Amino acid sequence: MIVRERSKDFVLIQQDDHARISGDFARLWRDDYFIGNDRRKEVETAVAEHDRGWIAPDSEPFIDDKTGKPYSFSDFPLNTKLVLYKHGINETEAANSYAGLLSSYHYMKFIEGENTSEAKVFVHMEKERQKRIIRKTSHFNKDIFLFHYDLLKLCDNLSLYLCLNEPGVLKSEEHPWFQKGIPVPKTFNFIEVETFDVSWLDKKTVLLSPFPFTDKFTVLLKYKCVEKEEIKNHGLIEAYQRSPWMELRILLTGESGQINGV
Repeated sequence: MIVRERSKDFVLIQQDDHARISGDFARLWRDDYFIGNDRRKEVETAVAEHDRGWIAPDSEPFIDDKTGKPYSFSDFPLNTKLVLYKHGINETEAANSYAGLLSSYHYMKFIEGENTSEAKVFVHMEKERQKRIIRKTSHFNKDIFLFHYDLLKLCDNLSLYLCLNEPGVLKSEEHPWFQKGIPVPKTFNFIEVETFDVSWLDKKTVLLSPFPFTDKFTVLLKYKCVEKEEIKNHGLIEAYQRSPWMELRILLTGESGQINGV
């Protein structure tokens, strides 16, 4: 779950809904900026499906008994998170092996810095999975694969930018992950700057520069606002299930200035 805390409620966004927005970014990526076009559909699948391990647990969110707040993906207990990661990778690989390879590498990179025995086992098993898939993958190219991984990571970060920030937030008040922009990966040698600059123009419009997509476009962000008083009275799961779904349409553009009529 992606969580934003406000004074009287929590904004909760399911990981899979965030991933679907990431998939929108991958599908709208410029053709001349895409390397390894013969695997484009597989890459798009990997990006859109990369958080599917969270589908079941996000339907009944967990609360941190120390803080009384909903667990977010960033502070979720590690060992349980590893089980969810493995489940999601298994499902993605079953649908498409190259997408599974990208998902495996993506999560392995998250966990490599952890020193627990469970984390080390997870990294080892995912490396073995990757070797197995690569052996079965015709014309595998490591450099192209790393570009596909970097694209997944960028689309993930762009979607997280939309989810972790309050719409229309000032740059100085953004989530700290994004106040200095988003780094341009080294595999993106077609982009000459080092950072993607991203900011909210208003509550429904985000400016991104450079703009690597075919044209400006709109994504749909689904979320729930769960009141703290409801959590106190009914518990998180019931309060979450009682809260209505809400939607926000966000325009992504490379054009500066106020956008009207969105």
